[in-house]
Amino acid sequence: MHGTFAFPKLKRVSRTPFSIKSKMLVIPKEKGGGRFCSPRTYTFDTKMHLDRVEISGFKSFRERTVIEFPDSFTSIIGPNGSGKSNVVDAICFVLGKSRGLRASNLTELIYNGGKSGKPAERAYVNMHISNGPENIKITREIRRNGASIYRMNGRRTTRQEILDIVGDNEYNIILQDDITKVIDMRPVDRRGIIDEICGIAEYDEKRDRAVLELKRVEDRISETHIVIGEKQAHLRVLEKERADAIRYKQAADELNRTKATILARGIERLQKRVERFEKDIGEFNAEKTALAQRAQKIKQEISEKNNHLKEINEEILKLEAARGGSKITEISGEIKMRGGRISDIQHNIDGICAETAVKLEKQKTLEAELSAALAELDSVNKKHSDAESKISALAESIDASLEGKIDEAKERLLHAKTRIGALSREAEKNGAESGSLSAELESIEKEMSALLAEEEKLARLIDEADAKGKSGRDKMGTLKKSIANIAGEIDNVRASLEKLSSEHAKKHAELAAAKHAAMSDSIGAVMQLKETTAGIHGTVSQLGEVSNPDYETALQVAAGGRLNHIVVEDDEVAARCIAHLKKRQVGRATFIPLNKINSRVSDEVPDGAIGLARDFIKTSPKFRQVFELVLGDTLIVDDIEAARAIGIGRHRMVTLDGDLTEKSGVMTGGWMKQALLSFSNLGGMEEEVKRIEAQMTKAEGRRGALLSERKALEAEIERLEDSSAPDERKNEELRIRKAVIAEKRQSLKKRADYCAERIREIEKIASDFDSEGNNLKKDIAVLEKKLDGLLKKRDSSDVKQLDEAKDALRDINIGKNHVQSMIESLKKAGLETSSEIKKVLSQKEKFAQDVKKLQEERRELEKELKAAEKASSQTIGSIKALIEGRAKIEEEITGLGEVRGGIDHKLGEISGKTEGILIGKAKSETELSGLERDAVKYKGVEPITDKNAGELEAAAAELEGALEGLGSVNMRAIETYDTVKKELDEINGRLGTLKDERQSIFNFMEQVETRKREVFMETFNVVKQSFERIFAEISEGSGTLILDNPKDISASGLVINASPKGKKLMNLDAMSGGEKVLTSSAFLLAVQRYKPSAFYIVDELDAALDKKNSIKLAQLLKKSVAQFILITHNDSVMKFSDSVIGVSMSDGVSQVVGVKLT
Repeated sequence: MHGTFAFPKLKRVSRTPFSIKSKMLVIPKEKGGGRFCSPRTYTFDTKMHLDRVEISGFKSFRERTVIEFPDSFTSIIGPNGSGKSNVVDAICFVLGKSRGLRASNLTELIYNGGKSGKPAERAYVNMHISNGPENIKITREIRRNGASIYRMNGRRTTRQEILDIVGDNEYNIILQDDITKVIDMRPVDRRGIIDEICGIAEYDEKRDRAVLELKRVEDRISETHIVIGEKQAHLRVLEKERADAIRYKQAADELNRTKATILARGIERLQKRVERFEKDIGEFNAEKTALAQRAQKIKQEISEKNNHLKEINEEILKLEAARGGSKITEISGEIKMRGGRISDIQHNIDGICAETAVKLEKQKTLEAELSAALAELDSVNKKHSDAESKISALAESIDASLEGKIDEAKERLLHAKTRIGALSREAEKNGAESGSLSAELESIEKEMSALLAEEEKLARLIDEADAKGKSGRDKMGTLKKSIANIAGEIDNVRASLEKLSSEHAKKHAELAAAKHAAMSDSIGAVMQLKETTAGIHGTVSQLGEVSNPDYETALQVAAGGRLNHIVVEDDEVAARCIAHLKKRQVGRATFIPLNKINSRVSDEVPDGAIGLARDFIKTSPKFRQVFELVLGDTLIVDDIEAARAIGIGRHRMVTLDGDLTEKSGVMTGGWMKQALLSFSNLGGMEEEVKRIEAQMTKAEGRRGALLSERKALEAEIERLEDSSAPDERKNEELRIRKAVIAEKRQSLKKRADYCAERIREIEKIASDFDSEGNNLKKDIAVLEKKLDGLLKKRDSSDVKQLDEAKDALRDINIGKNHVQSMIESLKKAGLETSSEIKKVLSQKEKFAQDVKKLQEERRELEKELKAAEKASSQTIGSIKALIEGRAKIEEEITGLGEVRGGIDHKLGEISGKTEGILIGKAKSETELSGLERDAVKYKGVEPITDKNAGELEAAAAELEGALEGLGSVNMRAIETYDTVKKELDEINGRLGTLKDERQSIFNFMEQVETRKREVFMETFNVVKQSFERIFAEISEGSGTLILDNPKDISASGLVINASPKGKKLMNLDAMSGGEKVLTSSAFLLAVQRYKPSAFYIVDELDAALDKKNSIKLAQLLKKSVAQFILITHNDSVMKFSDSVIGVSMSDGVSQVVGVKLT
């Protein structure tokens, strides 16, 4: 039956808990030890009971199947391959045991569909355990994608947490091949089972670490001996160098006293000389001041007169401007230019009139020719009609098919000859036009040559005038260029200032916003405290900036409220800030002390992710750990689909538009308004504001300097322009005449270009006609040959008459086509001539309007010229008077200049003397400064008072010779000797410490081995005693466990000796198959008793036992206080069970049924 089965309610047997605990060995640290080994502690609560197992989609269990285990001893029976062992696999699976699962991949445990069923998408096993009044449900689920999930009472958990509840006992489940493994094991491997259950592997690990530590200490002792030898050799060398250094130092100290005395006396001498120089400079400066005051007064008088001169010059300029000299020249030039333009246009009008007369005459001729051609066409049409009637009468008796071909050939031949005639006429016409255009082009080129010669003459005159005033113009050009450059630079500086001002306002606003964005009262209070308390760096948002704006939203969401956490230098600063907030009662804040950050991050970036969020923050190295703490291993991905592809719950991920998925599987997303918090590098922003302010100050200074420079240059240009005005007026007249000629020559050039282009077009048409004519001649030759062939096929008088009639008709057609072609050509020529006449007349009308306009402008200019000449004559007198006054003032300025020149000469003499004194003073001060710098190193040296300068110099020479005689001396030998001596003493002390440490390690290793043996032997004796009792009980014989090398347990093997009832004692290898199984079973049961569990599962342990021994095994299990689940085929064993579960299989699906026996 499928589904759930249940037993009647049973009375539970009272169970009592028991535990196995072992002691912990500790070696004092001062002996080189420490807490190095902790044998495992096993606790087993006999109240814990496996109540039932639910299986679904697991191996052969397709449907949900519930198997209950209400009793202490339950047997599972069924045919081979029915799925009995799959029940054991299910329990191993839910406990996370890989041993015995019989699958290379967990997904192979999912029901595969059997022969014809549908495979399951997942498999799960629920195990229900009761522990007194408490019920525990343990679940494990595996899905097709390989995901495996543990749950306890419905919440997700880990395998370790489950093992903490039910215990981690590898031997509470005995599988089919475990007995065989024990039988086939080498004695050493069998001993490994005892090692495992007693936990002495930890002793071996500690021993191995001690061996490594011992090797390290031995290496250091060896190295220390080498260092001591080197130090002792070095010390012997230093001892001699130290004695030389002491002698050298005594002589050097005496030399320093001598040099210090010489320097002190030299400094005193130079100081007196400098004082004398300063007195002379003071006297010269007094005289210089008096002369300067007088010169200043004269300068002021000259300045006043110069100002008066400037006023006079300005007035003269105003009068000159009012007189209109340059304006008169300008107006005269304009009048001449317009006269030249009128003459040129009139010349063009005359040419147009002549051209119009020619074209009108040509139009009359074309009309007469067209009228004659039309009359001729009427006559030809009548002849054509008569010829067709005659041909029609003659053709009735002729072969129509042959005649059609002949007619077609003649028609095509006629068409080709007609086209050749038309091409010839068209070529003749084009030739005439080309000749006319060539003649016109030749005339234009002659006129252009004459104009070019006149233009070149004017250009020479202009060049001569330019050369005459080149110096002034060049200077003015340079000055104007400088002004233009300055103007451009001023504009650039102004633009730069505007840009900097805008940028300053923006950066200042950003800085203020960054300081106060989303800042609570508590954060504001801490930021105020920052001004007076060192170690407060700012909020997380103020210490970094986003490297790519595309990731701004993602990083804001990933950091969240942690952007407002305050970063401080250490936990002491954080404590002071917290106390400050409490005192002011302004709220709470979270602090990140830099000295306490402990962030563990991974560099793993799975495929499909853009990268780690923390890698997109720019910050200083000091704060890098802050962002590792805040952002951790958060990944940035494109969108939710990218996050799902990577795996929701595998990583913490944030999308570019702010959706967030946690490792717990929680997903947050949707619409989001603009975040209040953002990243900003506050320190960098403050530095940027200061940098911009410095640039603005520099730019303001530059702009002021440029404005002053431009003003000076403009004044100089004004002066140069006044002096070059007359020559410029004459030069301007020449330029106007040259421009008029150039304009006329340009107009002729356009007409010449048109004529040349039209000639090229005609030549191209002629080339095309030649090509077409050659092709037509070839066609005519082919057609005539074809016609001759057709004509030879027929020969009669009627045909001859018909041919003559057709030939006559063709001649008429040729004439007709010629006349029609002539008519078309005449019509086309007439239309073209009419169009050309209209165009020429339109151009003539435009030229007439231009002449009229220019004549009106010339009359207005002549009126303006008369008025300017009248005004000019009135101002000439005033200008003369001003010039005379200006000359008088200039003479006065010259006199004052001579007086000032004398004063300046006197001042120059004084300055020369003063300069000489200053040079002497500077030399003395430089020498004094050098001596004073040299004297610094002799500061505190007692001078010598009982020797004169000569004696001091001689003593210094003698001491220097003595020092030189000592040669190269290692002055550091004195200090180095003491340092090396001290280091040698310290190394000898460390050597003693290392030797003590080595002995401590030896003692520690000995204690480890002693305790390891004790723990092993305690466990071995317990298992041995259990084995002896169990074996005696199930076999009525005797058996024991023996170590084949008890002195060295690490190399010893475990030998099982047993004597079944009625047999002598023998080794396991010498027993029969059944005896081996019985003995190995007793051994495994003894191991189980040492490390008890809440329940035990035995898979076909009795398979190789006879009935008698199977019964004894069943009786043993029956008497156990623990819960046993036995898979068996043995009816004798089954009878001792409290309940039996039957397993069968149908169509690849396992089914179960339960039977209560007691």
